[in-house]
Amino acid sequence: MAKIFGTPSPYLRERSIHYLSKSTLIAFGGLAIVYVLAQTLPLYPNKTLGLLVTSIFILAIAIPAYKFYKEDDITSENYYRGRKGESIILEELKKLPDEFRVFCDIKIVPLYNIDFLVVGPTGLFTVEVKSHSGVIGYADEKITINGSVPKEKDFLKQAKAEAKSISEYLEKEIGADHWVSPVLAFSNLGAKMHFGLNPVGGVFVVQKGFLLKVFLENKREAMAKETLLKIENKLDGLII
Repeated sequence: MAKIFGTPSPYLRERSIHYLSKSTLIAFGGLAIVYVLAQTLPLYPNKTLGLLVTSIFILAIAIPAYKFYKEDDITSENYYRGRKGESIILEELKKLPDEFRVFCDIKIVPLYNIDFLVVGPTGLFTVEVKSHSGVIGYADEKITINGSVPKEKDFLKQAKAEAKSISEYLEKEIGADHWVSPVLAFSNLGAKMHFGLNPVGGVFVVQKGFLLKVFLENKREAMAKETLLKIENKLDGLII
C-alpha cells in the first residue's frame, strides 16, 4: 500500500460545516421571526388590516431568508460533494504499491491547492479531483460535461497550473528539474469518458477505475530511490 502523508479536504470540511451551520441558523432565525410576527396579529384593532400587515412583513422576511438559506445549503452540499470525491480517490490511491507516496492537500502558493501529489518510480503526478457526473468530452481545448463547458473553472488549465507550480517549486528548492504530469480524476461513477490513457490537452483525464493505470503504466520518467527520498522530505513540509 502507498504511504500517505496528510489528510484530504480539511478546507472543504471546514467550508461545508460553515455553510451548513449558516443555512441552519438562517432557517431557524426566519421561522422565529415569522412566529413572533404571527403573535402580534391579535394586537391589531382591525383584524383584516392586521392580517394584511403581518403577511407583508412575513413575506418581506421569509423570501430573502429562504433565498439565503438555499444558496448556503447548496454551497454546503457542493463542498460536501468535493470532500466525498477526494475521499473516494484517496481510497484508490492507497492501492498503489509500497514504493509510491501520496501527499494530500498540498499548497504551494495561495492560488494553488493541490488535492493529491503522487510520487513514485514512474514519476510525479498532481491529481485534481472532480465529483461531476455526465458525459465528459473535449472541445475547443476545454473539458465539457454533457456538451457544455463547466462554468466554475477551466479544469485543464487548473490541472496544468498545479503541475507547473510543483515543478517550479522543486526546481527552486532542491534543483530537481522533473516533469510533473497533471491528472484530472473524476470520482463519480456517473462520469463517462473515452480518453483511455491518452492525455487530453496535456492532462490525463480519467474515471477513478482507470486512475491507478496512469501511475503504474506511465513511462515518461523513471526515478531513482535517492531522488524519491529527497523529494519526499521536501514535500512533507507542504502538508496543510
